[in-house]
Formats: sequence, structure tokens, C-alpha cells
Amino acid sequence: MFALLVGSLLIIAIMLDAFKTTLTTRGSGFLSGPFTFMVRRAIGVLHRIGGRRNILIHAGPLTLIMLVMLWLLILWAGWTLVFMGLENGIGNDQHQRPTLAGYIYYAGFTLSTLGIGDLMPQTNAARVLTSVAAFNGLILVTLVISYSIPIVNGVINRRKLAFSLALLGKNVTSLLINTWNHEDFRQLEQSLHQVGPEIIHCAENQLAYPVLDYFYTLEAEFSLGLQIAMLDEALTILIAGINETQLPSSLTLQQSREILFLYISRSHEATHPTKANVPPLPTITSLATSGLPLKSQQIFEENMRDYDHRRCLLHKLVLHEGWKWSDITTQ
Repeated sequence: MFALLVGSLLIIAIMLDAFKTTLTTRGSGFLSGPFTFMVRRAIGVLHRIGGRRNILIHAGPLTLIMLVMLWLLILWAGWTLVFMGLENGIGNDQHQRPTLAGYIYYAGFTLSTLGIGDLMPQTNAARVLTSVAAFNGLILVTLVISYSIPIVNGVINRRKLAFSLALLGKNVTSLLINTWNHEDFRQLEQSLHQVGPEIIHCAENQLAYPVLDYFYTLEAEFSLGLQIAMLDEALTILIAGINETQLPSSLTLQQSREILFLYISRSHEATHPTKANVPPLPTITSLATSGLPLKSQQIFEENMRDYDHRRCLLHKLVLHEGWKWSDITTQ
């Protein structure tokens, strides 16, 4: 009876976690969340020790595979205990009870719907539970497939958006210079309108599938977190250091900043354990030759202090993506 109770609790727990993770679009379950976080932390430690970015590339697929294996193993263990708890419920042709290995074997081929038949249910309760177990295995596999496909699409969408942002400039300075036409920032304003809905889409995907934060890239131009940080820092410099008469419309800036912060806040769960200080203040002297109407360095620095918290979150996002702050300022 004890094995039956424990097994039932394991099955209920793992299915609730799987449903919460795959169907609610509200993030990871009570088990999958901590587990994927630990896997990511372990890979992060290996990355810091080895110093090779190639290690991070495997974080996303490995986390997803290990999560699926965890669900399957716990479900398998749960049904093994359930069948063990059925008195004389499972047996062979001679009605002999199987060993522990036999129960594991029976639960395995039942969940996988193989139905080999050398071990069979001997009671009505065992027959019903065998059918339930087969459906349970099929449901979990279906959930895994339905969960994996949007993740692959989400990774592709993030890379596409990151490259679109990278086309604006290779660093913060070049982004501002490239979008300045010596009269206004109309090109930047148009770009902000174009990428806004895509950033919202990626932010909501991030909430529904937190494991997306564990898919990294080797190339900076395909790293969405890095490109988001670069664009947001450029807008902060624009607001703090450029004369108001030359800025994009206040409504465009406000909406764009809110959209960018939506993405940053969605990343908070992943970046929360990352330690980061407020990045160093930039200088605007590099923009002087571009003809931009600049404020004085002193006023600029005073204005930038108002964004310390936001810039600290950006720094954490950059570090979480496996980059350094200098990657958005001196590429």
C-alpha cells in the first residue's frame, strides 16, 4: 500500500509539473524550474572554468533533454511503485510475481505502449491501471513534442530579431551615428516602430518558455540579450546626452523604452543570480565629430545617474548571455 501511495504521488506531481510547464504559458513548473536552473548553473561554472563560449552553446539543448529525461524517469519510477503496490497484480504465465527488475521492465514497456506480453496484469485493477499507464506515457510524449516545437521556433525568432537589431550598428556609438542623418533620428524612429512588436513577441515567448534563455550563440549579432542591451543603452545615451529638440518623438521613446524593459523584466528570472555592478559611464566625445547636438559631459553624466538601476539590469543580462559589457561599447 505504501508503494502504491508513493507511486501515485510521484505520477501526480510529475504530470502537474509537465502540464504547468508546457500548457499554461506562465513559465516553468515547481520541479522543472529549479531543475533547469541547476543545469544552467552547472554549465555556467564549466564555462567560467574553461573560458570557452562553445560550452554555453550546449546549454539549451542539454537542459531540454535532461528535463524530458527527468520527467520520464520519475514517471517510470512512479508507475513501477504503483504496480509493485498491487497485490498479485502483475505476473507471468505461471502467475509468479516479478522481481524489482521485472516491475521496472513492465512499467517501461507499458509507458512506451510496446505491450510485449511476457508479463501481464492478473487482476482487474491491474488491467485498468495498465491501460491508464499506457495513456499516461502517450500524453507525456505528446506534451514534450508540443513543448519542443515552439522552443525551436522561439530560438529562430530570437536570432532573427537580434540580427535585425545588429544591422543598426556594431556598438552603441555606431548605432547612434548610423541612425543620425545630420538633422534628426527618423531612421531610428522607424526602426523602433518595426522591431517593437517583435520584441514584445519574444518577451512573451520568454515568459511561456523560460528555457529559451539557455539557448546561446557564438556570434554577437545573433545574441538577442546583447542586442537588446545595446539598443537600450543607446536610447539612454540619446535621452541623457542629446538636445531634446533632436530626439525622436517622446511617445516613440516612451513606448520603445517600455517594450525594451518588458523584455528585460522577463529575463529577470534567468539573470537574477548573476551579479553585476552598474557599468561604467560612457563618454560622448566620440559622438562630437558626427555633428550631433550634444550636452556637456557633466550634464550627461548627471542625467545618466538616473538610469543606474536599469543599466545594472542590462549589465546582468549581458553577463548572463556570456558576454562582457565592453562587447556593446567597443566591438
